[in-house]
Amino acid sequence: MEPENPIYIKFEKYEALQSKRDILFLEISLLNIMKTMRRYHLLREEELSKKKELIREIKALKTNLRRCNSFPLIKLPRRIRIKELEEKPTKPIKIFGDDLESQLKNIQEKLKSLGG
Repeated sequence: MEPENPIYIKFEKYEALQSKRDILFLEISLLNIMKTMRRYHLLREEELSKKKELIREIKALKTNLRRCNSFPLIKLPRRIRIKELEEKPTKPIKIFGDDLESQLKNIQEKLKSLGG
């Protein structure tokens, strides 16, 4: 191997300070990038764990739904169905409207048309 011959470059004082500043700013940027990457990895791990938990919950829900669907359907006897229909509340029929005077006039006109 041949010995390396170093090449020396002379910097002005201002250039040397500027180069040191640039290097320090570069280090700050790299540290910020590393911090962001670590935070990303932590968030990604958290996301994956929540996805796994969600998948487990969905599977449990699916099995519960399958169990519910496997129950036999119960057919009600016809008597019970008819009783249920009879027990339904009906809406009351409105005999008297809001305007009693107009109803009285209508009845009087009907009586006149009938000949009474």
